[in-house]
Amino acid sequence: MPRAPMRPTAKLVCYAAALLLGAGLAGRAEALRCGSRVVDRGTLDVQVLRRCGEPYWRREQVEWIIAGDGTPIERRTERVTEYWFYNFGPRRLLVRLRFIDGVLDEERSFGYGAVSVGGRCDAMALSRGTDEGTLVLRCGPPIRRRATYADQVLRDGFGGVRVQPRVREEWWFNRDDSALFARVILGENGIESVQDVRL
Repeated sequence: MPRAPMRPTAKLVCYAAALLLGAGLAGRAEALRCGSRVVDRGTLDVQVLRRCGEPYWRREQVEWIIAGDGTPIERRTERVTEYWFYNFGPRRLLVRLRFIDGVLDEERSFGYGAVSVGGRCDAMALSRGTDEGTLVLRCGPPIRRRATYADQVLRDGFGGVRVQPRVREEWWFNRDDSALFARVILGENGIESVQDVRL
């Protein structure tokens, strides 16, 4: 017995669900393969270092978790989040690993890698919104770096508090497309502004 054709609205719902599923998976990977070894969520940072080698860039962020805020006994616990950036060459995607207290918590993929770090510090590399891992890949490590900190305090109303630092960084680079230096302001969402400076 022949099946009835699918109604247009049902087709649309199926296409939309497939697109949403694909979009949800983009940027995330189930496991990172380093040679013949696999690292995935729950792997220790020392194991990742042994299997994948040294990342080309690292960033550390510290926050405080406070229990019993406003009570006679308050307990503060430091939570360290580290971001490691890996470049596996131009045929593979850049990878950012996030570790919480030394345990791999998340893996994110970005655009394609490069043959080497640095050497392409041009207008494209310095465009607004570029994340720090891509910026370092294209421009190399900054020649000067300075950070200012402000705290954001999140209270849950039950005596629990998270104190999160909000970092704003100033990085300086030699531009590869001009004789000028670039003064880059980085926030949580990547490059916020770029100023060309003649020294």
